[in-house]
Amino acid sequence: MIYARTTVTRMVAGDVEEEEASGRHVTWREIVETVRDWKLWFLLSCNICASIPSTAFSVFLPLVVEGMGYSALQANLMSVPPFVFGALGVYLFALSSDRRQERGYHIMAGLGISAVGLAGIVLTTSAPGKYMALCILLFGSYVPQPLTAAWLSNNTRSPNKRALVLGLNGWGNLAGVIGSWVFRIGSKHDGGHGQERRDHGYKEPLLITLGFVGIAIMGYWAYTEVLRWENRRMDEAEVGKMVKESSMKRDSENGCRTMDGEGKPRSRGHNQ
Repeated sequence: MIYARTTVTRMVAGDVEEEEASGRHVTWREIVETVRDWKLWFLLSCNICASIPSTAFSVFLPLVVEGMGYSALQANLMSVPPFVFGALGVYLFALSSDRRQERGYHIMAGLGISAVGLAGIVLTTSAPGKYMALCILLFGSYVPQPLTAAWLSNNTRSPNKRALVLGLNGWGNLAGVIGSWVFRIGSKHDGGHGQERRDHGYKEPLLITLGFVGIAIMGYWAYTEVLRWENRRMDEAEVGKMVKESSMKRDSENGCRTMDGEGKPRSRGHNQ
């Protein structure tokens, strides 16, 4: 399946022939080609940045809610609705992405929602407002990862290369390491407990996470534009090839239909 040309590089028939020739086993050539693909590493970097909110809040959400002024018991109970919003968001975005056959702008939209939620948590002073912003944040936070995996899969026709690419995409889990490090900043004030931490409200980690989301948005936009440019280049090459083939066919037909003096067709190259 080939998705919208504004976001997906179209395939060539040679990929299938190459796969059939190489058999079912991954070859060194496929490994080298996969590793040398700079677009893959660029997209993986964007995916890591985009995954920081979801991986971080999967662990630190109760602490963030508690930092809004709620008790530990209330914070654990109130951690459920944001995850429900997250599940609903990824379902709706995945459904829309498949129906519209588009990936890039859906991912950027999800990241935009995450950015709005992060900004709301930082700027809003009331606890209910912060909690609502937290639900908005998680609504968009879980969108990039599955759509990025689907995007990579759709753009890799060879099963061998697809296996390699999706395996490398697992490096997106590094976002959990980065997220854990970032949110430790919020607990340095007095060991992560007490009124001082609640007043602090994890503002610094939230701002850092917002920065990573902004980087991811710009990266996904750049990647989308690169694919748009490559698709336009392929279009121009295909149009030129079609024009050349049409011209050669027309010349061939004109040569075969050349008439002799008696009005009878004669073959080209046999002039008397």
